[in-house]
Amino acid sequence: MNTSEYAQVVNWKWIKETEELGTQCVALVKDAIKNIFNIQLGTFWGSAKTWWYNKSNTFPSNTWDKIENDVTRPNQVPVSWDVVFFNTWVYGHTGIVLKAYQWENRILVLDQNTGNWDGTGDDDLIRIQEYTYRNVYGWYHYQMN
Repeated sequence: MNTSEYAQVVNWKWIKETEELGTQCVALVKDAIKNIFNIQLGTFWGSAKTWWYNKSNTFPSNTWDKIENDVTRPNQVPVSWDVVFFNTWVYGHTGIVLKAYQWENRILVLDQNTGNWDGTGDDDLIRIQEYTYRNVYGWYHYQMN
C-alpha cells in the first residue's frame, strides 16, 4: 500500500485512539506503519515525546535505526517513510516523513492532531504538512532488506 492508497483507506479523517494504536498522533503512525509496511510496532501507550524516549521494544533495534537530529549536519535528513519526532507542545508530536529537502530546513510530513487535540474538528484531521527541523528530536529509519 502506498501513501495515496493509505489516504483513501483512512479517507483523510482521523485514526482513533485504541489500546493497540495508542493516542492521537501516535495512533496514525502506528496505523500507517501497520497498513503500509505490514509491520506491527511494539506495544506502547503514551505521548509522542514519551515514545521517542521509550526504552522498550517499540522500534526493535534489529530492524529500526534511531537517528538523533544533529543541526550541525544539514546533510543528515530523514528519508520517505521514516517516523519523525518533534519536541513541540507538552506531549511532543510524531508523523511519517514523505519528503525531506536537504539543505532547505524543511520536511513534508503525514500527520494528524495538530489543532486543538480533540479529534473532532478539521484542525485535527490527517493531513500533509511542512515543518522545519527546529524542533525535531530525530527519527526512526526502517532497515528494508
